[in-house]
Amino acid sequence: MQVSLEEFSTLTAAIHAAAAYPERWPEALSTVARLAHSSGFSASGDTGLVNVLAGLDRLGITAFFVSPDGSVRDMNGCGRSLLAGEESLGVQDSRLRLSDAALNSTFAAALRKATRTPYRSSLFPFRSARHGVCEMNVSPLQHESDGASPVAVSALALVVITRPRPDGDRIAPRVRRLFGLTDAEFRVMAALTLGQTVEQVAVAHGVRVSTVRAQVRSIFEKTGVHRQAELVRLALSAAPPIARGDGL
Repeated sequence: MQVSLEEFSTLTAAIHAAAAYPERWPEALSTVARLAHSSGFSASGDTGLVNVLAGLDRLGITAFFVSPDGSVRDMNGCGRSLLAGEESLGVQDSRLRLSDAALNSTFAAALRKATRTPYRSSLFPFRSARHGVCEMNVSPLQHESDGASPVAVSALALVVITRPRPDGDRIAPRVRRLFGLTDAEFRVMAALTLGQTVEQVAVAHGVRVSTVRAQVRSIFEKTGVHRQAELVRLALSAAPPIARGDGL
């Protein structure tokens, strides 16, 4: 799937908004589906689904397309990487299952919510044997139909595995790589995330307050957020995926 830099930025912002607010996963996926459709693919067709997964894989997002009964329709490379050697989550008889019986019942209920009207998203934590506490987002798989509201695609759910509250060392490389921040902009973003004010950042860096405010405006423009609170949420969710080659 070929996308422009502007489209990629829009998609990235949508993905990270969804990481902070699970109910926005349908909206984020609709963005991916629209890009797939604009590239000549049907968002509801097999080729479109493959390209949606490929787009999420490029962002390092661990994703599965799952049927109401738990059968895995497809997964991306990050999903396969997560399952490799994982004891708490796996595929049995083609179905995605959690080893904890109670959590598996919660997952089954989440699938029902995501694949039956009214479509609803769910979020719950589970402990990965390899990666510690993770979160499972289960959302309706939707796309925009011509002249109509979003509709579910073949009663499938999007299942995304994320790590809540990543530490600063993991945030740093992802934020800078995803949004193209300068060293100064990243230092400002990190300071704001840790609760410092613009005035405190200016004093710490030995610059004018107006300079920091200009850097904040530039950060807003690059990340697609509009308020400092949104920027903090984005920073805390900027390393959500469990991806390949991530040293986990």
